[in-house]
Amino acid sequence: MSTKIHNAWRIPRKFLERFIKFAYPLCHKECAKKFYELTVRLHDADKIREVTYEKYKIEQGKELKPELIWMVMMENMEGIAHKFAEANRWNRFGVDCHFDIRLHGRFAYIIPFMDHDILAKLKENLPSYAQDFRYFNNADKPSDISVKEWRHRRTTWEKIGLKSDIEWSATRLVYTVVKGFETYSFIELSMAAEKLYLEGLKDAPEKTT
Repeated sequence: MSTKIHNAWRIPRKFLERFIKFAYPLCHKECAKKFYELTVRLHDADKIREVTYEKYKIEQGKELKPELIWMVMMENMEGIAHKFAEANRWNRFGVDCHFDIRLHGRFAYIIPFMDHDILAKLKENLPSYAQDFRYFNNADKPSDISVKEWRHRRTTWEKIGLKSDIEWSATRLVYTVVKGFETYSFIELSMAAEKLYLEGLKDAPEKTT
């Protein structure tokens, strides 16, 4: 059986709550950043302004509130999200983010599922009690890990439930930070991203004529 656990950590069970409290705000913030960047990238500023004038029946040329522009973009993003969901795409624009957690003995074994950028940020700030515990048998082991340690990891993952899909699912707990574009996550992300959008407008240089 091919095993490909390229990112995983082992932590003492007693630190599981501490890990969640560390991971949630960091991952949620990074998801909001990605959602904000994606929203701005997918929209033509001039077209969105035109739609906003028309939707809210505002006289052309009058100043538009940034909050109204954001609301128009969110309505459009929701439609895009539904199209992705209907196509059964697992990764909703790279903002899916959850952890598979398996309890075994004195430890919790954690496998992250998220965009590479978010994972990289998580790794940069990983607490010292989180031990690297990746394991794969479809390629050579990393040179910095001993043969003894690599075998130990294989045996441990097998005990946790690698032997069959049923065992693997039976030992699985899931902690979700953001789940694609389900309604609750979409609202959370849009609110967090709106703050980034408005802050960006405040920091933007004034237009010169």
